[in-house]
Amino acid sequence: MKLIGKIKQLQIQRFGIKRGEKPHRYYDPGALEIVPRLLLTPTGVLGCC
Repeated sequence: MKLIGKIKQLQIQRFGIKRGEKPHRYYDPGALEIVPRLLLTPTGVLGCC
């Protein structure tokens, strides 16, 4: 395995970040939440508080 860098911040996306209707869509980062750690499972990743 090759080291490619260090993790600086973990975030989860609680819901979609695209808002509005076409052609007036915009990104709303309010759906992103910083978490202190992640739990890796066979089915995916869970954000832990």
